[in-house]
Amino acid sequence: MARVGWLAIIAVGLMIVPSTIAQEGCTVTVTIPVTGASATIRMAVVNTGAPYSAGSQSFTMSNPNYQTVISTSGWSPQGTSNGVVSGNVELAQPLATSGSMMLSATIAGSSPQNYFPRSVSFGGRQCHIQQMRKQ
Repeated sequence: MARVGWLAIIAVGLMIVPSTIAQEGCTVTVTIPVTGASATIRMAVVNTGAPYSAGSQSFTMSNPNYQTVISTSGWSPQGTSNGVVSGNVELAQPLATSGSMMLSATIAGSSPQNYFPRSVSFGGRQCHIQQMRKQ
């Protein structure tokens, strides 16, 4: 009987992992070609969850190194505070599951080697971050 009890506990533990993964709403592949006093961060955002509605969606990226946003493409930043850059993406139409979009930001920072975002969220959902090598 003891072994049956252990198997039941293991089976319950395995069920937790898929529900945690399912909470992520997107994957962001980040490419940073050149760094210096500032860097242009290119982000390919892929929806891995439920569709996003058309209209304004929040977008946030953070790294303690971020100081000032110099320019962006595909979204409108509203400010930088304590290394967090937040703004909005205007979706003309819904972003379906597996749909993608490109965003970028040129950011000035306090360290020329440290621009990779530590966290990214889109539409209130946390994103999984992948780093591409410098190109």
